[in-house]
Amino acid sequence: MTAPVAAGALEDDADLRRPFRIGVLAVAIGFVFLGALVAAFGSGAERPEGVAERWLTDVGDTTRKGVRDRAEREAEEVGPLSLAADLLPRGDTDGRAAFIDLEVGKATGDGESVGVPFRLHQRIDGSAGPAIDGTVVLVDGEDGWAVTAIEPPVEGMAVPSEGGDPAAEAPIGLFVGTLLVVVLLTVVCSAIVRASGDPHPS
Repeated sequence: MTAPVAAGALEDDADLRRPFRIGVLAVAIGFVFLGALVAAFGSGAERPEGVAERWLTDVGDTTRKGVRDRAEREAEEVGPLSLAADLLPRGDTDGRAAFIDLEVGKATGDGESVGVPFRLHQRIDGSAGPAIDGTVVLVDGEDGWAVTAIEPPVEGMAVPSEGGDPAAEAPIGLFVGTLLVVVLLTVVCSAIVRASGDPHPS
Protein backbone atom coordinates (compact mmCIF):
# COMPACT_ATOMS: atom_id res chain seq x y z
CA MET A 1 0.00 0.00 0.00
CA THR A 2 1.38 3.38 -1.01
CA ALA A 3 1.85 5.84 1.80
CA PRO A 4 -0.03 9.15 1.40
CA VAL A 5 2.03 12.11 0.26
CA ALA A 6 2.30 14.78 2.89
CA ALA A 7 1.10 18.27 2.02
CA GLY A 8 4.45 19.63 3.10
CA ALA A 9 6.24 17.48 0.52
CA LEU A 10 4.05 18.85 -2.25
CA GLU A 11 4.83 22.37 -1.12
CA ASP A 12 8.57 21.54 -1.14
CA ASP A 13 8.28 20.23 -4.72
CA ALA A 14 6.55 23.43 -5.77
CA ASP A 15 9.26 25.46 -4.10
CA LEU A 16 11.92 23.51 -6.05
CA ARG A 17 10.16 23.98 -9.39
CA ARG A 18 10.12 27.76 -9.01
CA PRO A 19 13.92 28.26 -8.95
CA PHE A 20 14.23 25.73 -11.79
CA ARG A 21 11.92 27.80 -13.96
CA ILE A 22 13.85 30.93 -13.01
CA GLY A 23 17.11 29.21 -13.96
CA VAL A 24 15.75 28.15 -17.37
CA LEU A 25 14.53 31.69 -18.00
CA ALA A 26 17.92 33.12 -16.99
CA VAL A 27 19.73 30.76 -19.38
CA ALA A 28 17.38 31.74 -22.22
CA ILE A 29 17.97 35.43 -21.53
CA GLY A 30 21.73 34.78 -21.49
CA PHE A 31 21.62 33.11 -24.91
CA VAL A 32 19.60 35.98 -26.35
CA PHE A 33 22.08 38.49 -24.95
CA LEU A 34 25.06 36.57 -26.32
CA GLY A 35 23.38 36.35 -29.73
CA ALA A 36 22.86 40.10 -29.74
CA LEU A 37 26.50 40.62 -28.74
CA VAL A 38 27.77 38.43 -31.58
CA ALA A 39 25.49 40.19 -34.05
CA ALA A 40 26.71 43.60 -32.89
CA PHE A 41 30.44 42.93 -32.88
CA GLY A 42 30.85 39.90 -35.12
CA SER A 43 31.36 39.82 -38.85
CA GLY A 44 30.48 37.20 -41.42
CA ALA A 45 33.24 38.36 -43.75
CA GLU A 46 36.32 36.19 -44.14
CA ARG A 47 39.62 37.77 -43.24
CA PRO A 48 42.31 37.65 -45.95
CA GLU A 49 44.75 36.29 -43.35
CA GLY A 50 42.45 33.33 -42.75
CA VAL A 51 42.00 32.69 -46.47
CA ALA A 52 45.76 32.82 -47.06
CA GLU A 53 46.47 30.45 -44.18
CA ARG A 54 43.80 27.98 -45.29
CA TRP A 55 45.09 28.08 -48.88
CA LEU A 56 48.68 27.43 -47.78
CA THR A 57 47.45 24.61 -45.53
CA ASP A 58 45.63 23.03 -48.48
CA VAL A 59 48.76 23.42 -50.61
CA GLY A 60 50.76 21.60 -47.95
CA ASP A 61 48.13 18.85 -47.76
CA THR A 62 48.45 18.08 -51.49
CA THR A 63 51.29 15.71 -50.53
CA ARG A 64 49.40 14.22 -47.60
CA LYS A 65 48.07 10.72 -48.04
CA GLY A 66 44.30 10.38 -47.87
CA VAL A 67 43.42 14.05 -48.35
CA ARG A 68 45.27 14.96 -51.55
CA ASP A 69 42.22 15.15 -53.81
CA ARG A 70 40.28 17.27 -51.35
CA ALA A 71 43.24 19.55 -50.69
CA GLU A 72 43.87 20.11 -54.41
CA ARG A 73 40.20 20.84 -55.06
CA GLU A 74 39.82 23.29 -52.17
CA ALA A 75 43.11 25.04 -52.96
CA GLU A 76 42.13 25.54 -56.59
CA GLU A 77 38.88 27.17 -55.48
CA VAL A 78 40.94 29.96 -53.89
CA GLY A 79 43.99 30.20 -56.15
CA PRO A 80 45.96 28.17 -58.73
CA LEU A 81 48.21 25.51 -57.26
CA SER A 82 50.85 26.46 -59.81
CA LEU A 83 51.52 29.63 -57.80
CA ALA A 84 52.87 27.49 -54.96
CA ALA A 85 55.14 25.29 -57.04
CA ASP A 86 58.30 26.72 -55.44
CA LEU A 87 56.92 26.20 -51.94
CA LEU A 88 56.53 22.43 -52.23
CA PRO A 89 59.54 20.24 -51.41
CA ARG A 90 61.11 18.36 -54.30
CA GLY A 91 61.64 15.12 -52.40
CA ASP A 92 59.23 12.53 -51.05
CA THR A 93 57.25 13.55 -47.97
CA ASP A 94 56.31 9.94 -47.16
CA GLY A 95 52.63 10.74 -47.49
CA ARG A 96 52.74 13.55 -44.93
CA ALA A 97 52.03 17.28 -45.23
CA ALA A 98 54.58 19.24 -47.24
CA PHE A 99 55.10 21.83 -44.50
CA ILE A 100 56.38 21.12 -41.00
CA ASP A 101 54.82 24.38 -39.78
CA LEU A 102 53.11 27.46 -41.13
CA GLU A 103 52.52 30.99 -39.85
CA VAL A 104 50.84 34.05 -41.34
CA GLY A 105 50.88 37.69 -40.30
CA LYS A 106 48.62 40.70 -40.62
CA ALA A 107 47.40 41.69 -44.07
CA THR A 108 48.42 45.04 -45.53
CA GLY A 109 46.85 46.72 -48.55
CA ASP A 110 44.18 49.00 -49.89
CA GLY A 111 41.22 46.79 -49.06
CA GLU A 112 40.69 45.29 -52.51
CA SER A 113 44.21 43.91 -52.93
CA VAL A 114 46.28 42.90 -49.91
CA GLY A 115 49.46 41.07 -49.07
CA VAL A 116 49.72 38.55 -46.24
CA PRO A 117 53.21 37.68 -44.97
CA PHE A 118 53.92 34.01 -44.31
CA ARG A 119 56.71 31.82 -43.01
CA LEU A 120 56.95 28.05 -43.36
CA HIS A 121 59.39 25.15 -43.21
CA GLN A 122 59.29 22.43 -45.86
CA ARG A 123 59.34 18.78 -44.85
CA ILE A 124 62.62 17.43 -46.20
CA ASP A 125 63.44 13.79 -45.43
CA GLY A 126 61.19 13.96 -42.39
CA SER A 127 62.86 17.05 -40.94
CA ALA A 128 62.30 20.78 -41.20
CA GLY A 129 64.14 22.49 -44.04
CA PRO A 130 65.23 26.14 -44.13
CA ALA A 131 62.56 28.75 -43.42
CA ILE A 132 60.75 30.13 -46.45
CA ASP A 133 59.35 33.65 -46.16
CA GLY A 134 57.05 35.29 -48.66
CA THR A 135 53.85 37.21 -49.28
CA VAL A 136 50.51 35.84 -50.43
CA VAL A 137 48.75 38.41 -52.64
CA LEU A 138 44.95 38.30 -52.54
CA VAL A 139 42.26 40.22 -54.40
CA ASP A 140 38.75 40.73 -53.08
CA GLY A 141 36.34 39.65 -55.81
CA GLU A 142 32.67 38.76 -56.14
CA ASP A 143 33.26 35.30 -54.66
CA GLY A 144 35.47 36.51 -51.85
CA TRP A 145 39.24 36.66 -51.45
CA ALA A 146 41.27 34.93 -54.16
CA VAL A 147 45.01 34.20 -54.19
CA THR A 148 46.62 35.77 -57.26
CA ALA A 149 50.36 35.60 -56.60
CA ILE A 150 53.17 34.55 -54.31
CA GLU A 151 55.77 37.27 -53.97
CA PRO A 152 59.00 37.77 -51.99
CA PRO A 153 58.86 39.21 -48.47
CA VAL A 154 57.90 42.87 -48.22
CA GLU A 155 59.92 45.14 -45.96
CA GLY A 156 57.92 46.11 -42.89
CA MET A 157 55.68 43.03 -43.10
CA ALA A 158 56.44 39.99 -40.97
CA VAL A 159 54.79 37.13 -39.12
CA PRO A 160 54.28 37.52 -35.34
CA SER A 161 57.20 35.24 -34.44
CA GLU A 162 59.48 37.59 -36.38
CA GLY A 163 58.15 40.75 -34.77
CA GLY A 164 55.14 41.39 -37.01
CA ASP A 165 51.61 42.24 -35.94
CA PRO A 166 49.19 39.41 -35.04
CA ALA A 167 46.98 38.24 -37.88
CA ALA A 168 43.87 39.26 -35.93
CA GLU A 169 43.11 41.21 -32.78
CA ALA A 170 39.86 41.32 -30.87
CA PRO A 171 38.19 44.76 -30.91
CA ILE A 172 37.86 46.67 -27.64
CA GLY A 173 34.09 46.38 -27.92
CA LEU A 174 34.38 42.61 -27.58
CA PHE A 175 36.23 42.94 -24.28
CA VAL A 176 33.61 45.39 -22.99
CA GLY A 177 30.82 43.08 -24.10
CA THR A 178 32.46 40.11 -22.41
CA LEU A 179 32.76 42.09 -19.17
CA LEU A 180 29.07 42.99 -19.36
CA VAL A 181 28.16 39.33 -19.90
CA VAL A 182 30.16 38.32 -16.82
CA VAL A 183 28.47 41.00 -14.71
CA LEU A 184 25.03 40.01 -16.00
CA LEU A 185 25.60 36.31 -15.31
CA THR A 186 26.84 37.15 -11.82
CA VAL A 187 23.68 39.13 -11.10
CA VAL A 188 21.46 36.39 -12.51
CA CYS A 189 23.20 33.65 -10.53
CA SER A 190 22.91 35.71 -7.38
CA ALA A 191 19.19 36.18 -7.99
CA ILE A 192 18.72 32.46 -8.58
CA VAL A 193 20.48 31.63 -5.33
CA ARG A 194 18.26 34.06 -3.44
CA ALA A 195 15.12 32.77 -5.18
CA SER A 196 15.97 29.16 -4.37
CA GLY A 197 16.16 29.84 -0.63
CA ASP A 198 13.52 28.67 1.81
CA PRO A 199 10.40 30.84 1.17
CA HIS A 200 9.03 29.88 4.60
CA PRO A 201 11.88 30.49 7.06
CA SER A 202 11.20 29.32 10.59
